Amino acid sequence: DRQSRGSAIYFQVPDIDAVHSSLKEKGVRFMGEPHVVNRTPRSELWLAEFNDPDGNQLALMSEVAINGSWPIVPRACHQTEESSPWMRKTCEPSSHP
Repeated sequence: DRQSRGSAIYFQVPDIDAVHSSLKEKGVRFMGEPHVVNRTPRSELWLAEFNDPDGNQLALMSEVAINGSWPIVPRACHQTEESSPWMRKTCEPSSHP
């Protein structure tokens, strides 16, 4: 049974909302909206899960800095209030090391 598999492939993306919207417009069915799965003092980890046509588990993943901290993959982030019960953070590539 493909649904009982324990592994998944994660695609790290800089802007999970943009990639989620783009794939959704192309017919990808997500299990839900992008959501926070982990918070640390420095960052939030966002996921949006879906399955490919063969039932393999896939997910978009985005790490976002909190309060000016830098996550492992640096990004310059700002907050927006769009379509989320939380203050959503969006990111752009950063020139910081």
